[in-house]
Amino acid sequence: MHKAQIQGIIDALGGKENINYITNCATRLRVEVKDESQVEGDEKWVNDLDAKGVVRSGKSLQIIYGAHVITLAAQVKDALDME
Repeated sequence: MHKAQIQGIIDALGGKENINYITNCATRLRVEVKDESQVEGDEKWVNDLDAKGVVRSGKSLQIIYGAHVITLAAQVKDALDME
């Protein structure tokens, strides 16, 4: 992943201070945010950040990336200093 894409994901989630946690499953980046209104719309995720789609449920999001999400999640967590 490009460093710009990692920062783009963080920014699209409303910044570090808006992210409660990030994890992943086999194909999705799973995120809980403090304020869902700060999260970018689906078009940004698909057109600019290479996601296949976004599933939203209040403050919880599942951003579909595919099998490379494991590496992507690790890089986002590293950039956020999260474990």
